[in-house]
Amino acid sequence: MKVIGINGSPRRNWNTATLVKDALEGAAEMGAETELYNLYDLDFKGCTSCFSCKRIGLEEHRCAMRDGLTPVLDAVTGADAVIVGSPIYFNGLSAMTDAFLERLFFPYVTYGNGPTFCPRVIPSAFIYTMNVTEEQLDHYGIDINRFRRFTKRVLGRQPDELYSYNTWQYQDYDRYEHQIFDMESKRIQREQVFPKDREAARELGRRMAGQVESSL
Repeated sequence: MKVIGINGSPRRNWNTATLVKDALEGAAEMGAETELYNLYDLDFKGCTSCFSCKRIGLEEHRCAMRDGLTPVLDAVTGADAVIVGSPIYFNGLSAMTDAFLERLFFPYVTYGNGPTFCPRVIPSAFIYTMNVTEEQLDHYGIDINRFRRFTKRVLGRQPDELYSYNTWQYQDYDRYEHQIFDMESKRIQREQVFPKDREAARELGRRMAGQVESSL
């Protein structure tokens, strides 16, 4: 049983990466083999609309581009489950996460009668981190619905989701502009809420691995 983790944050050891690692630890507790990829360490770009993956007669529908993302796409295709983490920037996913999902999903999207070329169901989960509160999120909103829809359509199953709100952005707030943020609520979140988010991430990983194991 193999569970892949994708860190779509440019930071390798901050909020998003921490929660993805926690989720993988939870999966490992259930006996899963795990592997983590940091997208910002890789040299790649989004889909270039070459349409090679849509040619008639293909035995496998894979992205034809060969770059730093190719091993990640191969790993996800061969995995039993995938966990994707992304910070929310400008009300949406990070640029690298967006590009990764384009490359992962588009080869499997059909222009015919079926919903997907993906050869099997791949359970998935998304972990979102953001510096706004849950109340502020309701006001601003985030543009993730298209990926939620395509995840179900392409991978065959509705993804699990974990939201981490009001995150601590940097070590020393005295060095940066932060007038719109309530620092006391930020401290409470970091000291009291984020540990709960971490445990929720571990439970997500355990749950996903358990679901995979029961289906094998």
